[in-house]
Amino acid sequence: MNQEKILSRMVQGCWSKPGLQTELSAENVLYEVTKFNGEGIFQNLSERRFRIKARVIKQARMGEAAAEGLLDEVIDRTIAKAIEAAERGRPMPAGYHFPESSLLPGVKTWFEETAGFSPMERAARIKMAVKEAAAPGIELSGSLHLSETTRFVANTSGMKSLGETTEINLNYIAESATSRAHAGQACRDLIDLKELDLAREAVGRCLEAQNPQELPPGEYEAIFLPNALADLTPFLGMLVFSALADQERRSYISGRLGEPLFSPLVDIWDDATDPRGLAEPFDAEGVAKNRIELVKAGVPQGFVHDSLTAASAGVETTGHAFPATSAVYGPIPAHLFFGPGNKSLKELISEMERGVLVSRLHYVRCLEAASVRVGGVTGDGAFLVERGRIVGPVRQMRFSESIMDLLRRVDGVGREWQTVRRQTQGPGPVSIYPSAFTLPAVKVESLGLTAAG
Repeated sequence: MNQEKILSRMVQGCWSKPGLQTELSAENVLYEVTKFNGEGIFQNLSERRFRIKARVIKQARMGEAAAEGLLDEVIDRTIAKAIEAAERGRPMPAGYHFPESSLLPGVKTWFEETAGFSPMERAARIKMAVKEAAAPGIELSGSLHLSETTRFVANTSGMKSLGETTEINLNYIAESATSRAHAGQACRDLIDLKELDLAREAVGRCLEAQNPQELPPGEYEAIFLPNALADLTPFLGMLVFSALADQERRSYISGRLGEPLFSPLVDIWDDATDPRGLAEPFDAEGVAKNRIELVKAGVPQGFVHDSLTAASAGVETTGHAFPATSAVYGPIPAHLFFGPGNKSLKELISEMERGVLVSRLHYVRCLEAASVRVGGVTGDGAFLVERGRIVGPVRQMRFSESIMDLLRRVDGVGREWQTVRRQTQGPGPVSIYPSAFTLPAVKVESLGLTAAG
């Protein structure tokens, strides 16, 4: 069944139960992965999935259901389960209706070269990169994930959205007897893939990180490289910038919009239309994406909405419905940008009297939602910096910090961006749908570190 026929069948399904509001959304995904190590490619996998989700409003209550399988085999059953769920579902805001169609942004999200990146070509390019980056005593392994996704949304308010995306996600792990390092990248266009640069980055950092030394507990200046910052930013969406968090009065910035809460160097926005990130034309409800300012010069500007929170607040949705249970998670900014500064990484390092350079973090968990306090350990290459110079690698250290306090203590921002994927995070072990983060290196005045053991 071609794409237009799928969308047409979904529109028919929406109107198959007169007297009800119905929304159907679906993803048709071709997912491929190439896994490799120093010996070469050891696995190529390919999987195609079709998943459909139904939301139905009956007597002012919403029910949801989802299924995987052939469209004609699962659509009617999924709608029926959503109707059944609506009997005990969440009450809807007065006058609520599913969003109407909106003009989608003209952003390119599907690239023929990416879709045509065959297993043999992937193997050849990865093999060459691993060979060129090789160093004695270093084992280089990893995976390249490639996906083609077609998304559909239809509802009884007249919504009909259809969009295609391609994506490559490449990750390297370099290991020696005493060190480990990571390098990764996500992009939509094959032309942007830097497999050799990333391989060299992982191997080079692994070489530098050999034989790490113990670092005494204490307060240190710190530089978070983009992949380390990306291990912190997933908590911002669900806990801080979601309108649901504001309406439930659990966001740190609730009632504080317009106040200078963070460093004036901090600019944060969400923009799924920017091709420098992982662009996407519409949200899980089919609503057009656009740029939303969240923090400007350290001052919180607002929250993102889906149709449910927008109806409760009497405003328009900002196009941030998330592909998860909306009543639980609410809207989430899934394409966050952290504004770049004007300094190179070398310049940021040169400004440090005594601190640590953090390449990546491990086991990061939310410890307290109200202050967005998280805990974890440094990992994959952390280095001691003294008088503006890297003097050597250090062992893993444990930290417990409020991300809000870290944003207040930002005193330097790099000018180079990197785009990565991470799972959106919430309190406890909650980890849902991957979001895109386009981030620079960020320097903070202090980071409390203790022994990891």
